[in-house]
Amino acid sequence: MQPFKKLSEELINRAKETLGEYQPEFWTFGEKAAKDVHPDYSALRSDYANLIHAVTENYQVSDIGSLVILGDGLYNSGNDPVFESRALPFPVYTVGIGDTTLRTDAAILQINTNKTAYLDSYFPVDVELSFLKAGGNSLKFTVYQADKPIYETTVRIPSDKHFRQERISLKATQTGINNFTAVVESFPGEENTSNNRYDFSVHVISEKQKILVWQYGTHPDVSAIIQAIGHEKSYTWDLISGQEKEISFAEYDLVIMHQLPDENAANGALAEDLLKSRRPILFIVGQSTSIPRLNSLQAGVEFQPITGYEYANPILNSNFSLFSIEKEQQRTMANWPPLSVPFGEIELDGELQPLVRQRLQSIETDRPLLAAGRVQGVKRGFILGEGLWRWRMQNYLQNGSHQAFDYLIQKLVNYLILKPNEDNFNVFYQTEYAEDSPVIMQAELFNDSFEPVNTPEVHLSLTSDNGTNLSFTFDRTDMHYKLNMGNLDTGKYSFEAFVKLGETNYQETGSFQVSQLQLELARTNANFQVLYQIARNTGGQFYTTDAFNELIDKLKENEKLKVQKTRQLIFQDVIVMKWLFFFVLLLLCMEWFLRKYWGSY
Repeated sequence: MQPFKKLSEELINRAKETLGEYQPEFWTFGEKAAKDVHPDYSALRSDYANLIHAVTENYQVSDIGSLVILGDGLYNSGNDPVFESRALPFPVYTVGIGDTTLRTDAAILQINTNKTAYLDSYFPVDVELSFLKAGGNSLKFTVYQADKPIYETTVRIPSDKHFRQERISLKATQTGINNFTAVVESFPGEENTSNNRYDFSVHVISEKQKILVWQYGTHPDVSAIIQAIGHEKSYTWDLISGQEKEISFAEYDLVIMHQLPDENAANGALAEDLLKSRRPILFIVGQSTSIPRLNSLQAGVEFQPITGYEYANPILNSNFSLFSIEKEQQRTMANWPPLSVPFGEIELDGELQPLVRQRLQSIETDRPLLAAGRVQGVKRGFILGEGLWRWRMQNYLQNGSHQAFDYLIQKLVNYLILKPNEDNFNVFYQTEYAEDSPVIMQAELFNDSFEPVNTPEVHLSLTSDNGTNLSFTFDRTDMHYKLNMGNLDTGKYSFEAFVKLGETNYQETGSFQVSQLQLELARTNANFQVLYQIARNTGGQFYTTDAFNELIDKLKENEKLKVQKTRQLIFQDVIVMKWLFFFVLLLLCMEWFLRKYWGSY
């Protein structure tokens, strides 16, 4: 780290000295990009794509002469910067800093698995392994639960630069948070052994979830959704079509409403009963949906008066935080066809987040296409367009499978359906937090009329797996509660939250895991290929640190920078020459007087 820091600061200072007349601006980035912040090189995440977005959002693109990026090319957060750089209209020059020398190393790069699983079922675990300068060897890979090995295999390494993906299945044997540790054997004399271990956890629940699909009428969108959720063995579902006199919503953990409420008053009354039942709901809007009835439900989305329907393409919202969408999924979704959406402005409840926004032809809008979140403490989801079956078909044409579409629907349904038991007091939290992220919880309290209140204080007692006890008090926000415990040490924690309303005491318990962020540990040698590809995509050029002076000379020859410098100097000179300013002002006044006198206007 010290050689990297020293060399980076040396290059930055050299750029400031030699390019000062061109008024360069300096940004640093880790997980987030920030202007004129002195880097401390301690960030656990590296997001090149966020830097690109920050630059294009904070400046007029036409005013940017070029962008120079100094780094090692390693990114472990955000979108693929090579993909993101393709649309940039200005050159990006990259400077590679770091050691590209390959050293013998065995590493677990990443482990991907479901955050939840069902008791006595098997869940898949995808493991990404990397081996450098280890061709011809074999190493043992083991997964432990509570220090007991539950899976073991031998990995054979055919070459000196070998990447391998292993898919294994583990059985969920107990409810609650199950902690696992994956370990790949190290080589004798291996310098970096911190990336040979990877901790992960899975939340195991005991019951299957029941879904009601309530549709206006037969529609290919409904078929696409049922096929997507049908792969999940943890779900059962019922399908109801058309008008029903009575539906027992309490039997279901999630209700999917397709193009309902419609113009039928009886269905509108049933929809009101559904909202009163406080079941999670996924609304799917189509041309048979009665927009005025939907607005009257105050379900979390309100349409302004619509004038018809139009087609909108999907644009993924990178700031969506309720669940994650993998990079490959994002790329696939970018090519999906448009949905038929109501034409008009759309307002979301403050606790709803847009997962996908609408792009109307070439114009990106803030209008939501898919959204999810909580409305008065109850989970809601919205798909504000018709034509989902085309997404599933396009997914198959692109990739020969429906995996990306099914994955999206399953993610949305998983979020909506998994919730704590609702009563007068509920605490909402994640089952896993990263060590560089604050542990944030929310709570809600209802009186006997099920009206939200936040008069009494909510207290929380936290106990770590090493026996440390901490006490907290929730902050009041609007009619709810929020608690930010900051960053906690890695490990497992259990908590008890309690509050007294009137003469009644309420209590909620739970547990969560704070996991070590192993992104920076996985790769130790720089990846200049990423920097080279970014530069090539934008018409820029990649440089080594030894050739940094050549880059400086190249920038000075940039005609766009010269023009901007000349404009700046002329502007400054005109402002300094006050007599010229007043002379020009006098000429303008004379022109106005003469036009007035001669009747020009």
